[in-house]
Amino acid sequence: MSDDDTREFVKSTYNISRASGTEIVIAPPQHLLKWLSDLDTKIMAQHVDIAEPGSSTGHIVPTLLKNSGIYGAIINHSEHRVPLSHITKIIDALNKLNMVSVVCTQTVDETITCAKLEPDYVAIEPPELIGTGKSISTQQPALIRDARSSIDKLNVQTKLLCGAGIVNGSDVSTALKLGSSGILVASGVVKADDPLQILEELAYAFTSV
Repeated sequence: MSDDDTREFVKSTYNISRASGTEIVIAPPQHLLKWLSDLDTKIMAQHVDIAEPGSSTGHIVPTLLKNSGIYGAIINHSEHRVPLSHITKIIDALNKLNMVSVVCTQTVDETITCAKLEPDYVAIEPPELIGTGKSISTQQPALIRDARSSIDKLNVQTKLLCGAGIVNGSDVSTALKLGSSGILVASGVVKADDPLQILEELAYAFTSV
């Protein structure tokens, strides 16, 4: 999508969210964050650093994201992994700013470790399925089920998301039945012939479970 197409897409997601009753949060390329923050749809950063305003050239600063109207940030995506010590500090920084934290994980053990840090969400995504069109909910359902069971044993409010290979409403419904509270999706929407149609299908799948 061009930048202008992305803005029009994000505008339309608000209507889908309102009509379906499903919360939709968009994590666009970083250079578009401020440009999209004036829209009704919640905007989240794809990554954030441990940094404060000042001597932080090249860093993505949590406080500046907050000042720009950004809702929260993804942490530790499979394409931008960070050490556990950084994850801890970033979650703390976002919490202090009342921003939402979504920590990506690849295994059940990593999910447990990160859930103990009490982010708002942990999102389990097996990297080998990302972008394949083969959904985690059908290919590796035990990951969702076991991750949810493990989180339930912890005294935390962290919710479980899942991602990787999700391309249709059936994938979403299955994930929800396995214990996920929501999904992360990228290529399944943005690479579709009709991204808004697919997004609408995914959103309405939440109402059928």
